[in-house]
Formats: sequence, structure tokens, C-alpha cells
Amino acid sequence: MAWSDYVVEHTPRNTYMTQRGLVYLMAPYSSVKDKARLMQAVYQLACQYMKEHPHTQVVSPLFYHYAVGVVPGIEGDWDFWEDYSIGLMRKCDSAIMLQWEDGGVEYWKTSKGIHEETRLLASMQIPIVARFSPELKLVG
Repeated sequence: MAWSDYVVEHTPRNTYMTQRGLVYLMAPYSSVKDKARLMQAVYQLACQYMKEHPHTQVVSPLFYHYAVGVVPGIEGDWDFWEDYSIGLMRKCDSAIMLQWEDGGVEYWKTSKGIHEETRLLASMQIPIVARFSPELKLVG
């Protein structure tokens, strides 16, 4: 197995190489116009990442997007999902980002959620190990 098949953990609890772990997936949501297309990419990325990194599970508050607008009191913005997201991040070893763009708008650059998730992950010493384009190609 190549070294690239491993997830690098950098948490306050430990620093080691492992083939197991939770990976936090983040992408902008509330400001994105075409949420159906965004969520298709989110699910494709999660499945693609798990297929390419066996024994790794991708988790995300985005997986609850169907509740927004259906369950009374469930909102789609960072202010509502912040506590849940922080709890989920604390359980993760690493993170990946979907840098969503559509119609020339780079939603990931202006997203309050992405900004806060990036800041919190850094404070928890949890690395963002990969960034993906809307076409699910590795960026940088």
C-alpha cells in the first residue's frame, strides 16, 4: 500500500499514520443557488473518497440537508449547524473541502460556514488533506 493511501492524523490527542478514521467533508450550502447539483457532487465526492481510501468514513452536516425546510425550526445556515459541526469535527482525523463554484461564483470563498470550519479545524489541529473542484478533481 502506498503512503498516499493513509490518512494523516494531527489531533491534540495523537500524531500518527492510520488507515482508519473519520473525514469531515465541508462545502458551502446556504448561499448556493443550485442545491440539487451541489448535493449530487457532495454525495459523489463522499463515496468517491471512501472508495479510494478504504476503511475511511466521510461525515458531514450536509448529509442532513433534506431536513432543511421540511422539519420545523431546521435552518440551512452556519448559525444553526455550528454546534453540530463542531461536535462532528472533534471526532474527525482530517477534512476534505468541495470548493463549489457555479456560474462564475466561488461560493467556497465567501461562505461563512467554510470560513468558520477552516478556522475551527486549524484550532483543533485537524488538517484539510484535500480540496476538490466541482468536477471532483483534486485542486492544488
